[in-house]
Amino acid sequence: MTIIIFLETLALLSCVVFTGIAAYISLVEHPARMECGAEIAAKVFGPFFRRAVLLLAALALIAGLSGLLTGLFLIDARWFWGAGIISSVLPFTVYVLMPTNRKLLAAPKNLDRTDTAQLLKTWGRLHALRSLLGVAATAIYVNASLLVR
Repeated sequence: MTIIIFLETLALLSCVVFTGIAAYISLVEHPARMECGAEIAAKVFGPFFRRAVLLLAALALIAGLSGLLTGLFLIDARWFWGAGIISSVLPFTVYVLMPTNRKLLAAPKNLDRTDTAQLLKTWGRLHALRSLLGVAATAIYVNASLLVR
């Protein structure tokens, strides 16, 4: 297996896994939490967040770096675009999603139910955007890896 094939496979696989997990959270897990009510959803947010954040950050980082290296080896802009998009979930998380995360982590102690429910809805919309970034990057990586160079 050549280094290029390894990097392509690593980029595509890590991007697909990121996207699958993010989509599952947006389409299944978060809506299920919301059905239980804001108080329960806020209470389980902390344990969920602590487990998910490291996994998703690692996958996005691996997908971005391996996509960038693939683009450098192949001189193919599609890999750069895909790497840029999947890597953008990291600053998006830190600068856009993290303020909501911090408030939700404090929610069981500091917020009334109306505020908590609104924060959870906001979090769901923001996380869906993050999931869509994964879908876009995956589509670009699939295009770059399957179409003739």
